[in-house]
Amino acid sequence: MRRGRDDRRQLLRRAAASGLGLLVLAGLLLADPAPVATAAPAATGATVTLLDQSPWLGGQGIYRFDLRLGGAAPTDRLEVRVYGQMGTRTGFEQAAAGNINDFAFYDSTSPVAAYHPTAGATVSIEMPVNQSPPAGDPLTAAVPIGETGVFPVRFSLYDQNGTAIGTPLVTFITIVQQAQSAGGITPISAALIIPVSTAPTVGPGATIGAPRASEIRRLAQLASVLAANTSVPVSLRASPLTLDQLAASNSPLAEQALANLASATSAGTYQVLPATFAPVSMSGLSEAGLAGEIDQQLQAGSATLKARLGQAPDGHTWVLDGPLDSTTLEALVGRGATRLITPDRDLTPLTNPVKITFAGSTTLAEAGQTVQSVAADTGLTQDFTRSDSPVLAANQLLAELAVIYTEAPNALSKRGVAILPPAGWSTDPVFVKTLLEGLRGNPLVSATTATKLFDSIGTPQDTRNLARPRPAPPEAFLSTNSTRIQQDRAAIGDLVSVYAGDKAIATKMRERLLLAESGRLSDDQRSSILAVVEQAAARVRKAATLPAATSITLTSAKAQLPVTVLAPGGDHPTIELVLTSARLVFQAFSPPGGTCSVMSDSTEICTLTLANQNTTIKVPVEARSSGVFPLDVCLYPPRTAVGSCSPNNGYPLIVHRKDTVRSTAVSGVAVILIAVAGAALILWWGRDLRRGRRPKGMVPAPTADTDGPIGLSDADLDRFFDDPPPRSGPEGMSPSTVSRGPSSATDPHGRGRETRE
Repeated sequence: MRRGRDDRRQLLRRAAASGLGLLVLAGLLLADPAPVATAAPAATGATVTLLDQSPWLGGQGIYRFDLRLGGAAPTDRLEVRVYGQMGTRTGFEQAAAGNINDFAFYDSTSPVAAYHPTAGATVSIEMPVNQSPPAGDPLTAAVPIGETGVFPVRFSLYDQNGTAIGTPLVTFITIVQQAQSAGGITPISAALIIPVSTAPTVGPGATIGAPRASEIRRLAQLASVLAANTSVPVSLRASPLTLDQLAASNSPLAEQALANLASATSAGTYQVLPATFAPVSMSGLSEAGLAGEIDQQLQAGSATLKARLGQAPDGHTWVLDGPLDSTTLEALVGRGATRLITPDRDLTPLTNPVKITFAGSTTLAEAGQTVQSVAADTGLTQDFTRSDSPVLAANQLLAELAVIYTEAPNALSKRGVAILPPAGWSTDPVFVKTLLEGLRGNPLVSATTATKLFDSIGTPQDTRNLARPRPAPPEAFLSTNSTRIQQDRAAIGDLVSVYAGDKAIATKMRERLLLAESGRLSDDQRSSILAVVEQAAARVRKAATLPAATSITLTSAKAQLPVTVLAPGGDHPTIELVLTSARLVFQAFSPPGGTCSVMSDSTEICTLTLANQNTTIKVPVEARSSGVFPLDVCLYPPRTAVGSCSPNNGYPLIVHRKDTVRSTAVSGVAVILIAVAGAALILWWGRDLRRGRRPKGMVPAPTADTDGPIGLSDADLDRFFDDPPPRSGPEGMSPSTVSRGPSSATDPHGRGRETRE
């Protein structure tokens, strides 16, 4: 039975070489219609591992494979089989899993020793395609392939008795027969997304921790691969937090990794994608009432990418590895996103999946938000983890890209796919190296960036919606600590405004707060970070102080009010001094090292940078009146128009003091009032003296023969002032003492008294 199958294989090879392959294949199908299902043999410890292979071959030549035959003896036999072209994605996926339901049109078996294995059990296989094999090649016949396509190749080990040992290896060869010219090959565009990230870590004192040593080595190798392959355009999804973690490690290897990443992006072929500073959920922040933190995350992320990689990301094109919901979509669109690459599972199915494939763009419309979208190819995403061998996995991905091309070669003038790794995939440097080398000059696949992918595939072919529009419940930690996070954000703002010259501490506090928002950390780690932020922000309370309350005496209406501010730490903080008094009129002036503004007649605000530990300014004021009245003195972090000096005005008060002001000066208004009163009194006195009015009945009426004052003689005047005053009874003056005419009477002392009638 085995001999008959071998004879048919030899016949097929000769027929294919002579151009009669299709006729022979038809005869074989009639003779033996049942396909051969190549099930994996039982493993006995031997393994076949792919170390390297040619990514593709044009026309004819040598297809090279480097294999490690672990556990194989020199007398064991290595079988090489080539199967028919992959016509569908489903067939490809089955073949990649080891289930090849097709006929092998090429079969060769030779002893392992014929391949001259090295001490590491490594062998090199040179497979001749459409040409005679080299001299001494164990593969004694050419592999006849007359069309462009992808063909499975299986390597299996057998012992001397023909019993399968170990696990066979299935890989693919890609043959390109057409010329890449007008009317020949129109390659599909492929946007490869490469993550550069590691898990967040928290160091001593709730600092941003350095990655583990193994992660530093991995990232350094990845950076080296990227720097060496800048001729292939890719999009880097670099984590700003990871870049800062590398910088925090103080490791020469980490420094070299950062240098290589910066060198790679400076070449101009790599695109740096936008990212939040720490891995956070945008919908989680929004649902917790922390939508403003999304802006903080993006601003810090962009600044870090610019500083570390020398390239600021373009916020119009976003790549997400899911999950995508309406809240996240709204957050992205509201911040300028117009193009989006996302996993296919996040979108509703295509309306016509037969006509419309992943190799085109669609319009994503949800709740009034609209963006142009490309769904990452699900099969290509699976290729990242299809095999434990990174070399094999990368070559399977390259082969599947070629299969996508052959599905409809040149049927669409503009086709493209997004190659997005699965969420959480730890980027393998060997995988990336193999993939980039396979994309370099590939005639069927044209590598491009995420942004240029949208330009290459043209207008959207369909409209899709979100598969899960409703956002997931917010993180419990964010919901519980939303107020605390907002207060810490304001406290950091105060810290920045007070210590503007100390940018390092401000940057560290900002980054720590952003790190605390990441769900990749435990709740205890996040709480400890917030506590450190709050402890650092408390430094503002100690930035400046005031001497003990005092009494200030103003001896003139216009004076200079001395105010002293103390800076105990000597850090040259910037503070806001607020003075308020209802009995003072403040005057605008410019103190040394600051500025002052009169907010109202009773309030003045001065922004001062305290260059010394003891700073005294003299504030020009005018007292509204004399007397004793209070003066409120407050210190705040620099803010815009605090408005008043009060411990309960909603602003973070540093210190509040009440002074006493004593004004002994007479104000101008008081002087005017006194002058007016004095003039009125003098006028009244003068008028009274001029008229000389006397009470009626108190002195004798003047007579014609008298020449004294007002018609009285000197004797009358003497008598008037010598006589005692008249007596008064219960009802007033007695009638016997006052009469209308002159009369004489004798007083109790025996003196006569003249009366008037």
